[in-house]
Amino acid sequence: MRWERDSPCLALQWIDNKVVSVLTTIDNANDHGQVNRKCKTAGVWGTKVVSQPKAISNYNKYMNAVDRSDQILATNNVNRKCMRWWKTLFFHLIDIAVVNSFILFKEHQAKFPDNVDLHRPSYYSLGDFREEIVRQLCDLPECDAPPVLSSVKPVPQSSSGKFETVHIPRFTDKQRRCVVCVKQGRGQFKVSSFCGAPQCEGKYMHVTTKNCFEEFHSKEYHS
Repeated sequence: MRWERDSPCLALQWIDNKVVSVLTTIDNANDHGQVNRKCKTAGVWGTKVVSQPKAISNYNKYMNAVDRSDQILATNNVNRKCMRWWKTLFFHLIDIAVVNSFILFKEHQAKFPDNVDLHRPSYYSLGDFREEIVRQLCDLPECDAPPVLSSVKPVPQSSSGKFETVHIPRFTDKQRRCVVCVKQGRGQFKVSSFCGAPQCEGKYMHVTTKNCFEEFHSKEYHS
């Protein structure tokens, strides 16, 4: 922990899992408390008691509802970095709705302890609540493992019902980056040629100036 005072303000930093910074006018840097933290020693998780500045514990105790909501949202959220501001706002509103629903659910549990539909394990968390919502929306079994996204893409079929396996180079006015050169680290060269086979999904690659077309259709390239 480190601190500096410029009366009446106290600037304080305390290293938890991350650096926690606090600016306060009511606390003293010499006041401390004890908190429990999980730590991993020799591959085994355990709990140890660490010293925490009183300014941190007072903030956690007396913070208002907005900060408390942000604290809960930080543990489980669906928000991802995006250039479109409205998407960030949209997913944030979904997160707030889920958190508020979880709080109401916990209040109903305490208010109606005899209701069987509200019974959950003692370790039931916000993450478990989110998973239960997803399972209900997707009509998945309650105790089954979630579906795993397969990395193998199905090969499209032609109108005759047989698999289309003919790889034919085609040319167009559009230019895209050569997928082979990008993957092999040779540079981001733009070409106007691609493979016409449906299973190649229109991947652009060199056909004339370089041997990328043959390299892309080799077993070594996809292994």
